[in-house]
Amino acid sequence: MFCRNCGQQNDDRAVFCVSCGKPLKKEVKKEQGNTQQNAPKKSQKTLWMLIGGIVILLVAICVLSIVLISAKKEEASTDQSGWQSEETQDSENSPEEEPEEVEEDPAENAEEDSTGEATDDMLWGTQETEEAATAEESCATIEECATICSRMSKLDDSRNADEDLLSSMAFTALQMEYAKGGNGEPQKLYTKLRADDDSVLLWHIFNDIAWRNDIEGIEGYHMWKSTDSARLLKESAAKRFVKDFYGNDDLDLSEVSCFEDQGDGYWSFNGGDGDPWYEFLNYSIKENEDFYLLEGACAYGDNGGDMYFVGYAKYLFKKNTDSRLGVTLVYSEFDHQENVNLAVSAAASSELAPQSPKTYEASHLIDGNRNTCWVEGVSGTGVGETIELDLGKEQTVYGLVICNGYLESKYLYGINGKVTAVTVRAEDGTVKQADLTTPVFDEVKEPFETYERAETENWIRFDHPIFTDKISITIDDAVAGSKYEDTCISEIIVY
Repeated sequence: MFCRNCGQQNDDRAVFCVSCGKPLKKEVKKEQGNTQQNAPKKSQKTLWMLIGGIVILLVAICVLSIVLISAKKEEASTDQSGWQSEETQDSENSPEEEPEEVEEDPAENAEEDSTGEATDDMLWGTQETEEAATAEESCATIEECATICSRMSKLDDSRNADEDLLSSMAFTALQMEYAKGGNGEPQKLYTKLRADDDSVLLWHIFNDIAWRNDIEGIEGYHMWKSTDSARLLKESAAKRFVKDFYGNDDLDLSEVSCFEDQGDGYWSFNGGDGDPWYEFLNYSIKENEDFYLLEGACAYGDNGGDMYFVGYAKYLFKKNTDSRLGVTLVYSEFDHQENVNLAVSAAASSELAPQSPKTYEASHLIDGNRNTCWVEGVSGTGVGETIELDLGKEQTVYGLVICNGYLESKYLYGINGKVTAVTVRAEDGTVKQADLTTPVFDEVKEPFETYERAETENWIRFDHPIFTDKISITIDDAVAGSKYEDTCISEIIVY
């Protein structure tokens, strides 16, 4: 061991230095004691360092969590606002990078005035222009027009429109169907009419004006000039009217056989009167922001009084401020049906007992055979007896036809009773009273001619189309036949 004081080497067992006499072991013990005293201090320092590290770690975790939560909220906000960050760079994005189907506020696209602000006039003007463009585009094809008609058919009947104008225009256009015998194209887009249809329509337009003045709103066109020998049509006025009527802006009167050039812009028209026609038995008018739809049931008619059902028609008119008529005919549908009956079953309050081989049950009323009939089964003429017709489902009904009497032959018609007055009630609450005709024929055992049977048909039209699934008919009055009081009805047709 060496002495710390003088550096003398001493025996390891020595207590004091042999050279300077300073104690040796005692110093050693002191150092050992100091070492033992310093150990707890080092252990305490290590503990505090561990605690500090844990605290720092916890703080770091909290900060990281806050950052992640904020990032997620910002991302969700960006998605909900419609890719806001991308919208600020629209000019730099390619079409593939732009978000799909982002709805824009009309105010963001409105034109600005001189102050740089979008005015109300500019905003609504832009909106109206866009709507008008959409409406015009939506009726450019047969498919688009058919979709519009289907949608508008579900609307309630509206009589805010100029009913006389729309019905007269539809009646004139309906004559194309008569000219084709109901076998023309079922759907017509009037800006793309076939040449033969166009020629037929033009003839009927000017024939109706010349002979019956059936088209409303023609006074403002000043189309005619009267001379000593004829009424002449002014070409410029005719062109304007045709364009307003159905959008034909390329009228050439020289290509229409019914016109002859008389010079100075005037033409003579070769028409005629007395021809049969198709007419509306009843119709409804539907309206939305851009269109009118007139739809109804149609029948053949002539000056002799003949009438029979021919089908259903729809006429679509576009509202048009550029037309003096206020509308333009754009599209039509015609469903040709000569044999129709919406009733699927019939029942009555009484029936005459069968007389073999004939029966007189209520089902004969809707069997399509006018040689069979229903006969009431109470004493007297059957006043107060009722007939119930089931249509199977709720549907639009325009009216009905009662084929009065026993129509198998003129003889059976004459000797049996006939109805003279009825009350018709529908499930929707509609009530219609009607008087029925009872023509007189010679009581001969011969079948009816078609035109004679037509005289026994009583067409009952509702004041407006109704929507129902059941119809009842009550006999209010009847007349006995020459031999029997039994009241007979051969057929009832619901259309």
